[in-house]
Amino acid sequence: MRDKHVGPALETTPPDSKTPAGENRSVAQHLHHKPGPPSSRTELPVPPSVDAVVLACLEKKPEARPQGARELAGMLPACPVEPWTEEQSREWWTASGEA
Repeated sequence: MRDKHVGPALETTPPDSKTPAGENRSVAQHLHHKPGPPSSRTELPVPPSVDAVVLACLEKKPEARPQGARELAGMLPACPVEPWTEEQSREWWTASGEA
């Protein structure tokens, strides 16, 4: 019997991908659950239009996603973000440890 407070917490934590059951759960979640918007994963401000573009790219049904780079590029002007310079980009990647 599971505790009503612990169960939901366990269900929202990433599955243990080392176990077959965890792998199956992870695949099922990927296939059937829509991801949350980027704004829900950061304390930084993310404009709603950026959330919309990202979520459109992550739609489960291929026909609901942008149908190519041209369509995606057409969605980007609605996003009120300033482009980064090469230097800003390099600084971010270096700081994130991904460079």
